[in-house]
Amino acid sequence: MSSAQTVEDVFDKYTSVGQLGMTVTNFGVLGNGWNQIDGRILPSCQYKQHTEILREQIEHFSFSGLWIGGLVNGERRVSTSIVDGVFESDQEGFEFFANSNISIMSSISSTAEDSMAQYFSPFAVSHQDFITEYKDYGDTPEDDLG
Repeated sequence: MSSAQTVEDVFDKYTSVGQLGMTVTNFGVLGNGWNQIDGRILPSCQYKQHTEILREQIEHFSFSGLWIGGLVNGERRVSTSIVDGVFESDQEGFEFFANSNISIMSSISSTAEDSMAQYFSPFAVSHQDFITEYKDYGDTPEDDLG
């Protein structure tokens, strides 16, 4: 954990609504590299998620990361959550770090039998929203953490 990071990394949440199963982290990485988490392999980017036919359960990538770029005072700046070839959290190459846990919200409120109903929020925009914050530097951009 970075000295500026105040929350633990979350890497065991994944989409369970619809046919696309994707692991989401609070440090900008999608997927889990097909690593076991608590004895289970969560979907990295699996389509079709809800099928009994194994050949239909296709994983499309192991890891993916957010890439953000822009111009600051005419200078190009880029941050990415993962560098190619980095597969373990203790390796260098992860630029973003967790700034909050992952909260889940859902627009589903119709029945208590639906597993997403427990996450109902009038502020949700879909059946399953993941909300988190992360950043690529510490308290200030000059603190040499990014």
